[in-house]
This record gives sequence, structure tokens and C-alpha cells, in this order.
Amino acid sequence: MKKIYIKNNYLIIEWSGSAPFMRPRKNVFFYRNDLNHEKYFITDNQRTVPSAIQNVLWTDFIKEDNTPFANITEFNDWITANTGNFNSGANIGTFVPGNHDLAEFKNNSSDKFAKVSQVPEKGEKGDKGDRGDKGETGNAGSVGLTGPAGPQGEKGNDGAIGPRGLKGEDGATGLQGPQGIAGPKGDTGERGLQGLKGDTGAQGQQGIQGVKGDTGSQGVAGVNSFSLPTLRTPINKATAYQALNPSKPAIITITLNAVSNATLTIATNNSANILIGATNAVSTGTGTVVGKYNNTLSIGVLVSTGIANTYTINLPVGWFFAIVNTNGTTGVTIDSVVDQSVG
Repeated sequence: MKKIYIKNNYLIIEWSGSAPFMRPRKNVFFYRNDLNHEKYFITDNQRTVPSAIQNVLWTDFIKEDNTPFANITEFNDWITANTGNFNSGANIGTFVPGNHDLAEFKNNSSDKFAKVSQVPEKGEKGDKGDRGDKGETGNAGSVGLTGPAGPQGEKGNDGAIGPRGLKGEDGATGLQGPQGIAGPKGDTGERGLQGLKGDTGAQGQQGIQGVKGDTGSQGVAGVNSFSLPTLRTPINKATAYQALNPSKPAIITITLNAVSNATLTIATNNSANILIGATNAVSTGTGTVVGKYNNTLSIGVLVSTGIANTYTINLPVGWFFAIVNTNGTTGVTIDSVVDQSVG
């Protein structure tokens, strides 16, 4: 882009890569290209105009504030008002020497020529006129733009040291420095006077248990705390039972019996568990096994045996007991169950 503006009565055109074009604005004329009216040639009656700004589209020009011209009419108005085309916008040249069609020429009445024979023939060259008088000296041109700053000069020699200055005023107090390292421990001072008696302290923790004392004398014989034994019936296998008085512990005496047979090829064996527990799940085999009944024979011996065993269990308060077969479906029988509470 090419920036065009007026400064100190000079027309200035700037573009990248070259020095600006600067001419007195009245000496600069714009002519449109006859084949493309949107392109412009520039002439200067003093010096040659750089080719970079010849035959340029009006859209390649911008104003001093870097904004474009709105249209070609605005551009024509600007060059009419600010260049040698003063007040002659309608007469901005459009003719460029070269080969042209007949239709491009007109007579003084602005009528086009109908045929070549109507174009006036070139007249004979007239005599050379007398040299005109020297014109008056023109006004002095305005001062040109300030040139760019020159390169920085070399550093001069160091000057002599000046006399010692007067003593300055005392500065403000600085900030407090960090705390220093602790000094060595001082000697122990003399013992002070005994202080006043303090308040009674809180009670201390309980002391260690003392040595066991001597055994006391024999106490009076206690009252018998066992209830009378009670035979309980019926009692079934795989069923949970509590003591007759569930609020007290009890002694439960259980007698189990079974008859097992054996032949050369078959043996019927019987076994069962006695369980106790805090819930009635003992009926399914869940609990603590406190007794195991077993009557087992080997194959190959012709024999039949019956065995009865008695089991005594201590049943805690509120707990359950049950008798559950572990081998043989009906072989184990319950001969008796005796309940006796304690306490």
C-alpha cells in the first residue's frame, strides 16, 4: 500500500522498501490510464517519478491515517484539491500517447469524428518564437522534513574525578535485624526463698493392687441351690429346647441309645451330636458340640449291638440345646432327658 498525504505544502507518498516521494504539491499532476481508468500515472516537471508509483490502482493508495479512500470519486476529489490538478477535477488527463481508435477523438464541439477524413490535417510548423522574458524569482521553498537521527557517537573519555562532596544527612533508622544466636547459659543463681504452699493437687491415679491377704475363716455352710431333677418328655431330635427355668443356668442329663447291625456286605451305623447355643439354630446343627454319640460296626462281621451313653451338659442362662443325627436317620433314640436348674 502507498500512503499519500500533504505536509508543509509538499505532496508525500510513502511505500515500503524505498525513500518517500516528496515534491511541491503544485508541481505534481495525476493522469489516468486511458485503457484502465482506475490506474494513474504521476508526472513531475522537475525530476523523474519512481516507477513504483506509476500506473497504480487508486485502491492501492491510503490516507495519512491509514484508512482507504471510499471510492474513485473521493480519490479524484482529493488529488484535485491537493496537487497541480487544482480545481480541475473534470480535466484530469486520461490521454496516454500511443495507438488509439478514431472514436476516442472529438472535435471542439465534443462531437466524435464520423470518418478519418474529418480529422484535421496537421498544419505546417510555425516559426520559432522569441525567447520569453525571465520569470520572477519564485518564493523560497518551505523547510524540508527533519532527516533521521544520525548514529550514536563514540563514548568520550572519562572526566576527572570531582572534589569530595559534602557529608549527607543521617539516613533513616534501618529495619530491625533478625534475632541473634542465643548466648551461652549463665551460671545458676542462688536458691530463692521457699514459696507459699500451693493448692492441693488433683487425686492421683489408682495405685497397684496390694499383696493378697490371709485366707479368711470358714464361712457358714450355704443352702443347697440345686432344684429337684425333672424328667422331661417328650424330647425330639433336631428340635431346640431351653431349660425349664430359662432365667437360671441348668444341668441337663441326656441318655442316648442305638442298635447297629452288620453283615458280610452291609453295616448300619448310627451317630448324633448334642449342641448348645444362644439361638434356636442349634436344631440345624449350628452351635457348640458338647457331646458326640457313635455306634459304628464294620462290614464282614455278623453282629448286632446296642449302646446307651449318658451325657451331662451345663446350659447357660437362656441358651438352647438340641440332639441332631449325623449318621443314620432314625437309629439314635433318646432314652431320657433330666433338667435341674442351678441357683
